[in-house]
Amino acid sequence: MGTRSRYRGQVLGFPITLSGGPNAHIELNRVDLLDQRGKKVACRIAPLTLADAARNTAICTPYEPLRAATRYSVHVLGEVSQLGKVMPFDLAWAFTTRDDERPSPPVVAQSASE
Repeated sequence: MGTRSRYRGQVLGFPITLSGGPNAHIELNRVDLLDQRGKKVACRIAPLTLADAARNTAICTPYEPLRAATRYSVHVLGEVSQLGKVMPFDLAWAFTTRDDERPSPPVVAQSASE
C-alpha cells in the first residue's frame, strides 16, 4: 500500500481477494462492494508494480471495517493472464459477515519500515 498511502495508521476492513492458478496474473479493473441496502462501500485496489508480474492474487481493501451480521455483494471486472493468454472476467458473489460478540482484531495499515 506504500508509505504515502491514505491507509497508513488507519483501521481497515478485511480485504476482498481473488486468486488464480500458478503463474496467473490477475488485474482488477473495477470492484463494486455493496452493503445489504445497496450502499457502495469504498475499497482500494492494491496497485501493481513491476515485481507483481506473476502475481496470482488481486486485492481490494475496504477503507473501513465491514459491519457484523451484514450481507455484502461484490462485483468484479478484470483480466487474468496465464500461459500467454489474456482472458477478461466478470464475477459476482455475496457473503455475510459473522455476528459474533467477540469482534475480530482490527487490521491497522503500516509500512514495512515501521
